[in-house]
Amino acid sequence: MHGAHAGNENGRSIGIQNEGTFTSVAPPDALYSALVGSCAYICQ
Repeated sequence: MHGAHAGNENGRSIGIQNEGTFTSVAPPDALYSALVGSCAYICQ
């Protein structure tokens, strides 16, 4: 499956989506912690 987030870079990049509009409120702590954990895992 190919995403459209990075054009022709799908083989060398990732896309992470967090559902919600966080312009006036912060994301829930559980969502933020899961995002940080996922990014740390991917960067290893």
